[in-house]
Amino acid sequence: MTSRKGKTVTNPVIKNYAKSKDPLLLVFGSPSKGIHEILGSRIKQTQNAKVLNFFPVQATETVRLEEAILGTLTVLNTEQNVYN
Repeated sequence: MTSRKGKTVTNPVIKNYAKSKDPLLLVFGSPSKGIHEILGSRIKQTQNAKVLNFFPVQATETVRLEEAILGTLTVLNTEQNVYN
């Protein structure tokens, strides 16, 4: 799950995901609500869920959904190509 409240993504974290053969599901918030507002306390009950921040130095309160998707996939695909 992606969120500005998540743990900052680092190269070792990305490297782990890039090397993994397990499926990866990305979850983004909506334009009006983040994942914490959508899921509330249920976020901690989501099995194997990690909340990551792909934009730790964002200059705005929120990142547009389209930009978040493109930016996150760019980071993941770049690392996937480097480590595989």
